[in-house]
Amino acid sequence: MKAEIIAVGSEMLTPFRQDTNSLYLTEKLNEIGVTVAFKTIVGDRRKDLVDTIRFALGRTDIVLWRSWAVLAPPRTTSPARPWPRPSR
Repeated sequence: MKAEIIAVGSEMLTPFRQDTNSLYLTEKLNEIGVTVAFKTIVGDRRKDLVDTIRFALGRTDIVLWRSWAVLAPPRTTSPARPWPRPSR
């Protein structure tokens, strides 16, 4: 079984943050027999995140993503317009 870990946050694309969560997740997934095939970092733009998740779903069996903050639509997004659900 293959997995992909996606770290979410524009701050992760700067030299000031390091993705250490994926190291822990990789260790735990390996312990249960899951191979981590990909680790991806994506910024906060909703379209980029949705595209990244869709792409990951097409190439792995398990997709995990982690955000430094709570994932929520920007304040300019209408509450009546929820984020699209990624699909294969």
